[in-house]
Amino acid sequence: SRPSLSVPSHECGLCTSALSELQVLYQDTETQDLISVVVGEVCDMVPIFDCVNYLEELLNSLSRAVLELDPVHQCVVLGACRGSHTTPVNRACAVCAKGADLVIRTLKDPTLERVVERVLKGLCDLLRRGPQCKKTVDKYLTMILVVITMENLSGETFCDWAFFNLLRVDCNFS
Repeated sequence: SRPSLSVPSHECGLCTSALSELQVLYQDTETQDLISVVVGEVCDMVPIFDCVNYLEELLNSLSRAVLELDPVHQCVVLGACRGSHTTPVNRACAVCAKGADLVIRTLKDPTLERVVERVLKGLCDLLRRGPQCKKTVDKYLTMILVVITMENLSGETFCDWAFFNLLRVDCNFS
């Protein structure tokens, strides 16, 4: 059932508008074209078996999850709107975990550090973020790789941490 909003707030309206706009954006053909270009660029730079098919499947799952979400309910879950809710296991958590597992497995190959650096800097160029983005990559890449390649890090662990700390949503992996 859809949560009720006790008192509309500025944050609630902003959240629901943003999520609704995200749904519209995902349906836009220009957005889909940009996603295809990014997938092609990333797969050209990263030696992942069947990269294009994998990323397209992952992005299609994410797109379905975005299009099927109820903005009001999600904003209640995120704490921007008031209402009663129970936090469901979000399909986005599963998509995140699947993608993170692939990235973690790929990055555990020590020969890929240069490839990862090149990909990240290539994304800086593709996203038009320039020299500051590249400086950030230089500053944090080694630290990120050490954390990512920790023996006990899994996609579920990473996504559970990220969703809780960034979105205050518990993925409830068990």
